[in-house]
Amino acid sequence: MHSLKQKSIVEISLRIWGDNLNPLSVTKDLQTNPTRSHFKDDIKLSPKGKQRVMKSGYWELDSKDIIESNVLEKHINCLVQVLRKSKKELRLFSGFEGACISFVLGVTEDSNTIEFKLDSETIKEIASFELEVTFVII
Repeated sequence: MHSLKQKSIVEISLRIWGDNLNPLSVTKDLQTNPTRSHFKDDIKLSPKGKQRVMKSGYWELDSKDIIESNVLEKHINCLVQVLRKSKKELRLFSGFEGACISFVLGVTEDSNTIEFKLDSETIKEIASFELEVTFVII
């Protein structure tokens, strides 16, 4: 696994959602506090101060809240450790409708390329959780 340039952006998030998802149950099952969470019908303020009613339950954990590193593998291992704590598969969580692991990778003005490599064991590990995988390149 290659490390990314010092000024690169590296983050992975685990996102779980569902109309009847209880984020407190997810926190208990994963034994980890989320970065963000809410119940369906919770009222949140937008950045502009407007009230929004949440349309579904939601639980998110960002790897940057657990680890400070520019090494992608360390972020992956962090979230894999969290997922291993669960005694049941994510899709069996009460109210579960979907989940994904999102890779956010980017470069700053000080660098102009980004390179990362996932070995076959890491890919198998991620696939074993049966989650959608998304990539956001900034």
